[in-house]
Amino acid sequence: MLVSVTTTALVEPDAGSFLGFDTHCTHAGCPVDRVVEGTIVCPCHSSRFSVADGSPVSGPARLPLVPRRLEVRDGGIYLA
Repeated sequence: MLVSVTTTALVEPDAGSFLGFDTHCTHAGCPVDRVVEGTIVCPCHSSRFSVADGSPVSGPARLPLVPRRLEVRDGGIYLA
């Protein structure tokens, strides 16, 4: 599951554990748009990033996705 809010992608790498990343691919700036087999995928040049930490797994991207700080409270997930 990937939910994009403004420019933050919200992923759940483990049940109940949420991480946020900037949605812009570090290769060419295209927006990432889905999660496939534990990776966040950029549709432009097929870069893939780990849902665990945003690090590049494959493709032309060499830098990780920029992390976003999240806060989970009162049943919601918020940018910190």
